[in-house]
Amino acid sequence: MTATETASTRTPAHVHLLSKAATPPATPPRRHMPRQRSAVTTAFQVGGADGFMTTSRHEDGDLGEVFLTMAKPGSTMRGLMDALAISISIGLQYGAPLETYVHQFTGMTFEPAGLTDDHDIPRASSLMDYIARRLALDYLPADIRTQLGVLTASENGEAKDGSLTAA
Repeated sequence: MTATETASTRTPAHVHLLSKAATPPATPPRRHMPRQRSAVTTAFQVGGADGFMTTSRHEDGDLGEVFLTMAKPGSTMRGLMDALAISISIGLQYGAPLETYVHQFTGMTFEPAGLTDDHDIPRASSLMDYIARRLALDYLPADIRTQLGVLTASENGEAKDGSLTAA
């Protein structure tokens, strides 16, 4: 402290650090969904758990909204899947790429898991795994899906019954 400074006039070090900190990046604008939009609903079953996934697109065709409903009302799983769908929808509307979600959620393992009623995804390691792969198959181009390892049964060389086809 210099002779002209007093303890009350000196600025604390943490204030200097905060004023020098970089300003946070601007939040990207949110692309709200159009007021009227068409939607696609897919019924699914994973390891005995029934559910519905409803998706809708922006006017340019980009996925913008996901709703997940599990068949058992009031269950913890139903609430968690609803929260997941809201999170994915908000992320997509703020510009998060769908392939990021697919990369993160594909291969997650927890119950319910097992056989599905979807010939393109005969087995899923969890509901998250199934949802991520179904979204990839429905909304991502083949080259990106190939990089992510998400292929249809026919792209994997499988027949609809799950048996291998001749190459």
